[in-house]
Formats: sequence, structure tokens, C-alpha cells
Amino acid sequence: MNTSHPLSFENLNPKQHGRILFAMGMTVTEIAKQLQENRSTVESWKQRDGWEKADLFDDVTLGLKVRYLSLTFMENKSNANYKEMDFIGVQFERWARIERYRAGGNQADLNPKLENRNNQPKKRKLKNEINQDEIVLLEQAFQDVLFLYQQEWMQAIADSRIFILLKSRQIGATYIIALWAFIDLLKTGKNKIFMSASKAQAYQFIEYIKAFCLEVIGLELTGDPIVVNGPSGQASLYYLGTNALTAQGRHGDVIMDEFFWIRNFLQFKKVASAMASQKMFKQVYMSTPSSILHEAYAFWKGTDSKRKLPIEIDVSKVALKNPVKCADRKTRQIVTLDDAEAKGCDLFDRDDLFAEYGDDEYANLFDCEFIDDSGSYFPLKDITPNMVDSWELWDDFHPNDAEPYLGEVWIGYDPSFSGDNAALAVIAPPATPLSPYRILEIKQFKGQTAQEQSLYIKKVCGRYNVTFIGIDNTGNGLAVSEYVSKFFPALTRLNYNPEIKIRMGLRAKELFQKRRLQFDAGLTSVAKAFLSIKKAMTSGGGNKTLVTTRSALTGHGDMAWAIMNGLEKAPIVDITDPSQQGATRSRIRVFKS
Repeated sequence: MNTSHPLSFENLNPKQHGRILFAMGMTVTEIAKQLQENRSTVESWKQRDGWEKADLFDDVTLGLKVRYLSLTFMENKSNANYKEMDFIGVQFERWARIERYRAGGNQADLNPKLENRNNQPKKRKLKNEINQDEIVLLEQAFQDVLFLYQQEWMQAIADSRIFILLKSRQIGATYIIALWAFIDLLKTGKNKIFMSASKAQAYQFIEYIKAFCLEVIGLELTGDPIVVNGPSGQASLYYLGTNALTAQGRHGDVIMDEFFWIRNFLQFKKVASAMASQKMFKQVYMSTPSSILHEAYAFWKGTDSKRKLPIEIDVSKVALKNPVKCADRKTRQIVTLDDAEAKGCDLFDRDDLFAEYGDDEYANLFDCEFIDDSGSYFPLKDITPNMVDSWELWDDFHPNDAEPYLGEVWIGYDPSFSGDNAALAVIAPPATPLSPYRILEIKQFKGQTAQEQSLYIKKVCGRYNVTFIGIDNTGNGLAVSEYVSKFFPALTRLNYNPEIKIRMGLRAKELFQKRRLQFDAGLTSVAKAFLSIKKAMTSGGGNKTLVTTRSALTGHGDMAWAIMNGLEKAPIVDITDPSQQGATRSRIRVFKS
């Protein structure tokens, strides 16, 4: 084999020279001839050094050495020669790493970057971790959605340890305070404790925070409670309902929602103040007003303290139009819908609100007027003991499941007076005698046709084991009844008259008084619906009756009547009261005036 090669072998001994020629494909005979050596000598080199067993790595390494030596001893080297030497030097390093790896090394021998990476202290990935750049994005997004009156809230919270807000419905208080709490947690590292009459209602804060965080920085917060790792350290988001009364040991800023609808408010307030008693912690209370007879009214007026020298606090809307730090060092503010609109809120259509709500209901929901329940057939004192923390108390009800409740349920439907609004109630009857009836679900229809409403009822029937449906058969209810009867022929059509209304009202009233008509405390709309039902006289003026005109003048009773329609199957005569020793006695008596 005649082979010419560009390499220079002057600095190699004959055996090395022969090894390279063999790797290049020359036979022993050709090598002996090339080197002018005896064939037997070359054959002995081949056998002794295992030329045939040598792999590519060995051959390439030797070739690089030969070429590098050739260039090293070359006179008058060009720039190209020097570049080639640099290139070969890099190859030496690479093949040396390969050799270390072949000798039992690791991946770092092949890639030095891995070694550098491994030498660095390992950074543990933290759950719910948010960095400083992300906080900037969250804060900017938060500032972009604030109206002027909400900016006032932020300043009031910053300047005071305790802030009490009496507010209109749906002006963004829960949402904005939730976002403030989250961002403040990230900046200060202080825990946030959300409290309400029910855990479901308190969880609304968490839902707002999770949605905001996911939208702005793409992070899905997880955990219960949610533990957030920020630049200021680790802090937690808690949400508590009635379990707050046993929540000892927690500390942080306390935010209490709808405090005017919390039963045993003074107990809740005592727990809240204990959690945030240190001067570094804030307390925020916010609510739409309920009755002046509620426990929270004294707290609102500043007369709840047993101080020797009573203080006078002006809680009028004029005095508290802006945040005011009062004599008891608590900052108070009243924000009506008028106030919100004057300071930038453009989310409402006044004409729609006036058409939808009666004067009294509008005054309570949007003008921050307290409810006068003296004329209500269902006073607040009878209703609030039935407002429970369903997440804690009802372990057989799972509202987010495909089948929320496995027992039988009753459905009540009430059409609206105008045909534009209606209500549906899902009620679980007691499984044992004298146990409470439970209002599992409430649905309000707005702007939906009778067919659309009936389709929704059909879906409810698919989720629950429905054994009874009671529908007010007047007005729009007649059309709904016709549709529902196609898939639930056994429905009960209720043709309202004064006697039926009296019977239904008396049944519900006694259940309330016996604490046997429970619903989640977060459903304040249910309480307000029952408060709207008044006592009146019949058209003849001779008898007392129970009426809710449900006109634009008196407000909504739709939810209350839907519930009472669903209770139509409940017995009026109690035959299970053990105190009667088997005797049957009517628990309800109707008297004429």
C-alpha cells in the first residue's frame, strides 16, 4: 500500500511511527518497507503493543500528538499554523476529559459546566414563591384598578390600626381589600387572617387573590392555608368562619367581612383582636348594614367599650363621607353608591337598580341605611341563629362535586312580580326527627325566559335526588310549571291566596324560631329576603295576613318565597315531639284580629 501523508514523523521513534502507519491502514509488510525495518521486527511491535486492539481514541490521540509536534518544530510558522496549534490544544483538553470519563469518571469530566453547577449551593424550589420583580408587577396591576374611594381605603388602613367600613353593595370592597392584603403580605411578611360568618364567605378573599396572582404573574397558589414565600419571608393566608372561635395561636392582620351579619359578633371581635393585638397588626372590618339591634351596632357607634367616660362619635353619612379617625382611635368611613360614583365608579346603571329594587331594599343595599325590622314578620333575631358555617357543620354536603348531596332534596321556585327576576331554592329535609331543614343552594334568575329557567331546574334535578318541587303557579310561574311538568310530572302547583301565604309563613317562622331552618351565613341575601316580608291586613280589613307585594316599591321577597314553596311538603302538625307523649298537637295557630 503506497500512502503519502502530510504528517512529520521526525520526532517519533520507529515503533510510534509504525503504529501511526498501521492505524492509517498500512500492512506490516508495507510499514517495514517504509521504515526500512525487518518485517519480523514490525510484527513483534504489532503483537506486543496490541496495535489491532487499539481503538479510535488511542489512534486519534496519537495522531494529534504527531501533528502537534510537527507544527511545533516547524520553522517559519504561518498564522494558520498557529491557529491549528490552538485548535489541537483544545482537542487535547477534550480528549483528556474523555479519557478521565473512560477511566471511571462522571458527566462533569465531559462537561466542566456541570462541575461548576454542582459546586454551587443547591437552591431549593419553594412553594408559592414570588420574587421582587413579580411583586412590582402585582402592585402595578393593583394600582391600575383602584378608584379614588378605594385609594382612600388604602390610606386609611396605612394610617390606622383599626379601620371600620360601612359600604354599599358591590363597590369592590372584598376584592380590593383582598388584593391589598396579598400585596402587603408580600412586602411585610405579615400573615393575613380573613374572617366571616362562614368559611365559604371568607374563602371569597382567597378566590380573588388566587385569580389575581394567576392572571398577573401566571402563578397558581396552592395549599390550605396558602403559605407564600416572598422576599420578606414566609407568611400565610388563613380563612376562618365559625372555627375562628377556636383558632388560638394565629397572629397577623385581621380582615372581617360582613360583620353586621355575624352571629355572636362580640365573640368574633374578641378573637380577632387577640390575633391582632400587637401594634404592628391591622384590623379591617367591613359590611353592609343590617339591623340597629345587631351586636355590631354598638361597635360601629363606639359604645361597646366599658370605659368610664363615654365618648360621642358622629356616625352620620355626612360626617363619615371620608375616612375619619374617631375619638376611640378607630378610623371609620361610610361609602354609599352615590359616594362611589362621585369618586369614579362607573359600574352601575341607576335606572336598572331603581327598577330592580324597592325603596327600602335600595336604601339598605346601596345607601347604607340600617334595616328597620320592627315591621318584618321575620325579625333578624329569629333569622341569625339559623345562619351557620356550612363548610364546618355540614359534612355531607359538597357544593363543588357533581353530586353535592346524596340524600333527598326539595325544590321551591318563585316567579318574580315583573317576570324579569325569579328564585330557586334547594332544600334538604331532615334525615331524623327534629333535625334542621337545610337550604343547600339558592339561584336567582335575571333576564331569563321561562324555558331557560325550566332547563336550569332540569339540570338541578340531574345533580340532586329531587323528590318534591313546589312552584308558585301564578304569573310567569305558570309557564315554568308547564315546562317542568314535562320532566317532573309530580310537581306541586301552588295557587297563592291569603290563607296559603299565612300557612307558609307560619311554618317558616316556627322553623326559624326553633332553629330548624339553616343556611350558610354567607348568604345574607336570604336573610334580607325574609326581612322584606311584612305583616298586613286583608283587603277587607278584617283579618291579619302575610304579604309581600314584590313590587318596585317594597323590594324582593323572591328568595324567601322560593324557600317557603320548597317547604310546602314539610308537616305543620308535629307528631314526633317527644314532649307530647304520642299526642298530636298543632304547633301553629292562626288567629284573626
